[in-house]
Amino acid sequence: MGKAEKKGKGKKKKEGKKSKSEDKLTFTEALLAFQIQIKESSIESSLTEIKQIEEKNKRYKERNERLKAEQLGYIKNILIEAKEQERELAKKEVVNGEQVDEAIKEKWETIRNNEQLLEDLRSQISDLDKKIMEKQTEKEYWLDYKNVGSKDHAKQIQLLEAEICKIKEIFEEIKEHFSKTLESMKNDIARLAEKRMDAKKERASEFAIKNIDKKSRQEIKENDWMNKEVASYRKNVYDLEVSVQKLEEENLELIRYLFDCRLKDLNIPRNVFLTQAAGLEFPPEELLEKNEEWIIEDEPAIMKTSFLVDEEYLSEEEELPKSNLIESLSQDLTDILYGDGKDLQEYLRLGPLELKLMSTVGHAIPIHKDGEDEFVKGHIEDTSEKITPKWPITYELLKSTFS
Repeated sequence: MGKAEKKGKGKKKKEGKKSKSEDKLTFTEALLAFQIQIKESSIESSLTEIKQIEEKNKRYKERNERLKAEQLGYIKNILIEAKEQERELAKKEVVNGEQVDEAIKEKWETIRNNEQLLEDLRSQISDLDKKIMEKQTEKEYWLDYKNVGSKDHAKQIQLLEAEICKIKEIFEEIKEHFSKTLESMKNDIARLAEKRMDAKKERASEFAIKNIDKKSRQEIKENDWMNKEVASYRKNVYDLEVSVQKLEEENLELIRYLFDCRLKDLNIPRNVFLTQAAGLEFPPEELLEKNEEWIIEDEPAIMKTSFLVDEEYLSEEEELPKSNLIESLSQDLTDILYGDGKDLQEYLRLGPLELKLMSTVGHAIPIHKDGEDEFVKGHIEDTSEKITPKWPITYELLKSTFS
């Protein structure tokens, strides 16, 4: 038993040594494997580089071959051109020494001219350089002004503009003050002038009144009286026109009412009344049209008055409303109010349908009396000629006649 144990212990020791040696081999192998990998990678990179270099060599060889072919073509062309030039030179004449000297002189002259041109160009370039330097200095100055001086000047400009605005405001105020004073002075002067003119006119009128005769005084008084009468007359004419217009409207309404009453008093239809009229042979439609119209014939006119007006005291403007009033007063009111005599005869010829109608007849009478126009003669004195009455019809007189 003891030996077997010893043997077992010896085997274990050998196995431990072998395992240690195997571990050492594995580390070295790993290092070698790593180095091998590095070498393989470097070999692969070198192989790729070699491939690239081979491809470049192929390209360069192809390019060299192409360039050689082009070079040969150029050489051939140059040789052909040289041969052609030799042929042309052979065809040309032989040049003498004098011609060569002249050509050399011409070349020298051209060279001198070119040198002079170059000198001129150099001088121009130097002048341009000087101008450029001056412009650069100006540019630097203006840049400095833009960065530094322009701000100060802008402030000064703003201050000056503010001062100008203040001066303008002061000027406007002074201008307004002077304009107001001028207007007030003008108004005062105009008032004084008007007062003086009025005073002079009054003095002149007083002086003229003192020195005029009785006849002219009477004419002045009559003129004043006539002006007052004309104003009152115009007012009365306007009132009369308004009242006459109202009366005409009322008369038209009354005429319509009377016409309707006549037709109602017949107690027959209108078509029957028209067809039964004696002495008429018109169709029904024409009868309607004819009887709807008022035929004004063979009726004496009433109240056609004409008034004489003195031309010395009435102007043309006063005659226009008078003529209108006369025309309005001279309308044939009987034809409107009482109808035509033929219509009444037709009513009487109705036979069994006859109705006795009431009728009124008007007579023309004078509106004013002869003694009423004497009040006009009292205002005119010292006149030898006989004067016609002014306008004796007044508003009260017309109102009394129409009422």
